[in-house]
Amino acid sequence: MAHAGRIKGRLWRLLIRQTIALGLLSASLPADANENPSPEFIARTAVRIESISELPDKLYHKIKNYKVIAVGEMHGTREAPAFILGLLRLLSKKDRPVLLLLEIGTSEQAAINSFLKSGRVEILMKTEFFSRDYQDGRSSRAMADLLAAVRTLRGVEVICMDPSGESVMQARDTRMAANISAAFSKHRNTIAVVLAGNTHSSIARGVAWDKTFRPMGYELHASTGAIFSRQDILAIQNRFVRGKAWVCSPDCKVTDLGPNEDNYAKAVPWAFYFLKESGLVNGYNAAFFSRTINASLPLNRPAAER
Repeated sequence: MAHAGRIKGRLWRLLIRQTIALGLLSASLPADANENPSPEFIARTAVRIESISELPDKLYHKIKNYKVIAVGEMHGTREAPAFILGLLRLLSKKDRPVLLLLEIGTSEQAAINSFLKSGRVEILMKTEFFSRDYQDGRSSRAMADLLAAVRTLRGVEVICMDPSGESVMQARDTRMAANISAAFSKHRNTIAVVLAGNTHSSIARGVAWDKTFRPMGYELHASTGAIFSRQDILAIQNRFVRGKAWVCSPDCKVTDLGPNEDNYAKAVPWAFYFLKESGLVNGYNAAFFSRTINASLPLNRPAAER
């Protein structure tokens, strides 16, 4: 049994390494023909954000009619979980019930529920997800802080959507989409807020390395029996100029990223903003821009290293 567990662990680490490495590639290569928006379009339509964890009411009117808000992140940063918290606070303020779906193994649901009831961080630290040897950016301090903050909000239910132990990339994305749909089917008056890697949250078929790949976001509206249309889904890519992230490719460490000197960076001088795209860009129809990103190390690291 121990030998089988080690094999399973190696397969899972290989899958995550492939996903992260290919996600870094897909962030720079479009999955469709649309080009980045013009600086004029960005300056005219972007919503300035002063604090990513406290989003403005103006942004609510841009998101309120969607059933699914899927945020594609670079794992291992502080900014993406903080932006999710901002979305949750904004929706809670408007009395909108929310399903928060995270890229955490489904086998951890009971432990996550226990933490949400007690707030005892040691519960998280003892889970396989937060204590595994291969600590990628999904099990970060920022993710733990997001879960802790959810405890203070009304009307938010947390769902672990990642199929535990699935080692085939396509099967994993298909099952994550099925888990989101199943959760939403039980709570159709909610908004589903999803945080996943930028490869998974795209709503267009195909990625840079495989034009036939069906990301989780695409499967949500295009799979057989899908309960969502593409118009139901707001797919938000976290864009940035430069910074650091905890990246495993293949070794896990704080990694310098950028600079990305494109129209998103040049159009306005703001530190943060939200943009509804005029079409699909890299499989996304919206962007959350952060001029700088900062690394968030794994929760199970010595405090001095975080």
